[in-house]
Amino acid sequence: FQLPLLPPPTPLLLPLLPPIQLIVMLISISLSSLSAPLSRAASLSPSASLAASAYASATATATSSSSFSSARVYSTLPFESTSSSSSPSSSSSSPSSSAPPSPPSSLPLDAILKVSTVSASHNYYLPWQRRSTQESHGSGMVLETAEGLNILTNAHVVDDATYLSVRRSSSPKSYRAKVEFLSHESDLALLSVEDAQFWAEGEKGRNKLKLGTLSHLQDQVNVVGFPTGGSGVSVTRGVVSRIEPIQYAHGSLHLLGVQIDAAINPGNSGGPALVEEDNISTNVVAGVAFQSLSGAESVGYIIPTPVIQHFLTQYHHHKAYSGFPQLGFQYQTLENPSLRKFLGMSESDFGVMVSRVSPVSPASEHLKHRDVILSIDGTLIDNNGSVAFRPGERIFLNYLLSSKYVGDDINMEVLREGKKVSVSFPLPSSRELMLVPVKTLSPPVYFIFGGLVFTRLTVPYLQEFADDSDNWYDAAPRNLVTKATTALRKEPDQEVAILSHILPADINYGYGDYSNLEIVKFNDEKIQNLAHLFKLVSTCTEENAIFTFTDEVTIIINVKEALAGSEELLEYYGVPSACTASLLEDLPATTETEELPEL
Repeated sequence: FQLPLLPPPTPLLLPLLPPIQLIVMLISISLSSLSAPLSRAASLSPSASLAASAYASATATATSSSSFSSARVYSTLPFESTSSSSSPSSSSSSPSSSAPPSPPSSLPLDAILKVSTVSASHNYYLPWQRRSTQESHGSGMVLETAEGLNILTNAHVVDDATYLSVRRSSSPKSYRAKVEFLSHESDLALLSVEDAQFWAEGEKGRNKLKLGTLSHLQDQVNVVGFPTGGSGVSVTRGVVSRIEPIQYAHGSLHLLGVQIDAAINPGNSGGPALVEEDNISTNVVAGVAFQSLSGAESVGYIIPTPVIQHFLTQYHHHKAYSGFPQLGFQYQTLENPSLRKFLGMSESDFGVMVSRVSPVSPASEHLKHRDVILSIDGTLIDNNGSVAFRPGERIFLNYLLSSKYVGDDINMEVLREGKKVSVSFPLPSSRELMLVPVKTLSPPVYFIFGGLVFTRLTVPYLQEFADDSDNWYDAAPRNLVTKATTALRKEPDQEVAILSHILPADINYGYGDYSNLEIVKFNDEKIQNLAHLFKLVSTCTEENAIFTFTDEVTIIINVKEALAGSEELLEYYGVPSACTASLLEDLPATTETEELPEL
């Protein structure tokens, strides 16, 4: 805490006492300090207790202002709390009356897991390499559903894992695990453990975790996991403070999220937030801890039960991952009276305006620019883009997609040129709409020709330019950032192929300054994606390979010279292969595959 921020308790209290009482009090404080610490105000004399408790109260307030003030941290021992602050009103009472609320009992700790990960992430700038291995840990849980037991954690906890192990909080033994199902968009993953002893340990436990319903404001929750700061299980208490669609940091998608004021620190990721009732933590899961807001106090987020159920349904019932549905268009709020009048809206009309429609979305066949969306599936939309949620609460209209799956129809009432019409179309997935992928499920794809390194533009590639992956927007090349954040996919198989950089050699002399350029043409043929470019280069029979980039930048490489020097160039730079194996699969069967490695 900061001393200058504390009110001086002694000058406020002592001048009110007569001199004789002041002397008696000081003697009392001296004698009391020999037998008991000053922090336990209840052990002091009544007069000194008032001064000490005022100081303790001010100290606790100043300390909590720089930490998670509303979260109380409890040990795993029954009724033993790490909090010992007291208040002026209870300082003269017995110690039991001034103690903080008892920690939640009956915690289902045998269902809480510590997830240990050894990972080796891909290097997207040098896509033929992996980075050195790193060890990390997070949390997880064993969740019981109608389909059986599920080991649930965050996707970012097990991302790029080369080795995984899990350990119950009640057991000293770790067990080998593997990723069974993963969603980068919702930041969720299912793990599997083959060792029967792991499941036998769970049978000894008294409680099973079960999925609850969507939380309400001020619901009490307890976040359980293995955060940084120690090796044992930790429990933090807080309340639900906000419910709305938020951006998921791992997948960059906007999905329903729940904000809580319990501390969520590194290592908590993947652990459950358990519902608390009457000061007792239940076995009902309110959500999965997964991120916090940097620079803010007591702002943590959990993945709510509708998103978890959506993820589990895709695994257990759909047997495939299709992603989360999107509207397929961008909209503008209509709070300005002049804009509403221009669009022909009456005083009783409310809604949002369609500003841009994705050309590859089913919405492109049913919606037009400046259409006004009045309602979705019968739910009225307000001019600020919100819909009725619960009594006294409103929420952004994206919430209406939380119960839908990719391919489900969505029905809308639309105001178009002063007339109301009804439209209906199937919902696309985010992966169908995104021109630049936020996450990739496969290793980075590349090929090298004449020392020119070509790859796909992805957000992980842009993150290579930042020390902190979250700061790629400011650190990465501006032309590529603009492409990633503003461009729309115009055709289903369209992607951005780029010249990442050049491995210097005689054949590319003079081109060394060119890097991070989008390629638009090869030998005057428009490029659709990286596989298309690779096919054109591999089957080129011309004397020269002519690469045309944005702003008409041109690089010309002699084909025969490039093929002849390929093996030596790759060996010199320690590149194991001239291309990713997956690119060979896209080539026509008539291509002589034995010649391809010479690219």
